[in-house]
Amino acid sequence: MHTTFRTTLRFALIAIAINASVPTVCAEVSPGEYEMSGGWGSLIVILEGGAGNDYLNGGAGSDSYRFARGWGQDTIMAYDTSPGRLDAIEFDAGIAASDIVVSRSDVGHMTLGLKGSSDRITVNYQFGFGEVMRGYRIDQIRFADGTAWNTAQIETLAKVASGPLIRGTPGNDTLNGTPGSDTLEGLAGNDTLDAGAAEDVMSGGAGNDMYVVDTAGDVVIDLANEGIDTIASSVSWTLGQNLEHLWLSGRDNINATGNELANVLTANAGDNVLDGASGTDTASYHYSAAAVTVSLAATGAQVTGGSGTDTLLNIERLLGSSHNDTLTGNASSNMLTGGAGNDTLDGGAGNDTLIGGAGNDTYRMARGQGRDTIIEDDATAGNKDVVQFASGITADQLWFRQVGNNLEVSIIGTEDKLTLNSWYAGSGYQVEEFRTSDGHVLIDTQVQNLVQAMASFVPPAAGQTTLPQAYQNNLAPLLAADWR
Repeated sequence: MHTTFRTTLRFALIAIAINASVPTVCAEVSPGEYEMSGGWGSLIVILEGGAGNDYLNGGAGSDSYRFARGWGQDTIMAYDTSPGRLDAIEFDAGIAASDIVVSRSDVGHMTLGLKGSSDRITVNYQFGFGEVMRGYRIDQIRFADGTAWNTAQIETLAKVASGPLIRGTPGNDTLNGTPGSDTLEGLAGNDTLDAGAAEDVMSGGAGNDMYVVDTAGDVVIDLANEGIDTIASSVSWTLGQNLEHLWLSGRDNINATGNELANVLTANAGDNVLDGASGTDTASYHYSAAAVTVSLAATGAQVTGGSGTDTLLNIERLLGSSHNDTLTGNASSNMLTGGAGNDTLDGGAGNDTLIGGAGNDTYRMARGQGRDTIIEDDATAGNKDVVQFASGITADQLWFRQVGNNLEVSIIGTEDKLTLNSWYAGSGYQVEEFRTSDGHVLIDTQVQNLVQAMASFVPPAAGQTTLPQAYQNNLAPLLAADWR
């Protein structure tokens, strides 16, 4: 009697549970990118790649390859000519037939792309010619609602979906599609791919590529280590694996969602939700037509003033516009970059990095805001960058010292301090003024006087928020002369 067994292989946890008369095999493998092979004769093997870009080979027998959203870019290459075998792809309940774009390459590979993402399955030699190549074929594609495609339907869908193939060169190409559905391949080089308004498949290849997305049905294919790539989208879009940046174009109220990488999500003129997901992500207002006021501490929608009403989720960094922006951090360790314009940067709590850029910038510092770093690089004559200390911080509560090439300004008795990066490398790395809320000003050329004087003393201990009397006797005349 011939018995067929059924088992499931997973990468995160591979568990094979078979009839008691057949040995049981168990193994644990960490999530990631792997190669998996089946091939236990009469077993029906179910292979689940899970998250990561996986290589799946069911081997001999009838095999099923399962796939869900967020599982990355899997490749199936299984050669099996055994009689009666039926290999199938099974999509999770979150994927409908209308979510899939079928395309074929000129060497006969099939790609099943998930619309609006870079998730996909590639079946090598699905459309190969001749009896020998039939051994590579997937016989069915199944969906959770009961829909199933056979080989004839798959062939028809591939012919319709693929459309013209427009291929670039190893250089820097600009590829434009037709009004219909196209497949654009950029190959190597820094390419720009714009397939047009229909549902298209775009693959940039190696290099730093730009994909222009016009419909939620577009499929963008990008492999790991192929450069820093950007999607310019006029519709709401979620970055798939291996894609770094997402720029919302136009004025519509659309949303941008990142992935596990360090993404830059650029707002448009409409009302946007920018969700970085995991990773260290940046909300960018680089293209704003007017100044913006944006806070990472805001938990809901905020009126930016120059770029609509936006909601920021899972964002750690801000990039301003070329205008006079106000950027505020939250309790995490943020990076705020003003860009051009006269910007005001306030890191809030946490150990933040503040980069003013060009213009007359103001850096705010208050008690309890942690250890912030200011990076200045603006040698423009006449510009005036300022550190503004909040209420309750007086001139005699600030301690100046040189640490390597940097200037460190501490609030005595606390853990709070500012590090002005590369202060001693040149005037372009310095701020021109330090200001307290009671109106006192210390200019850059007087800072070294305080550094040298305070180098003779040990900074006051934690909790000591006023200078000891001996310190006051020595430093008071200098403080009075330099803080004006």
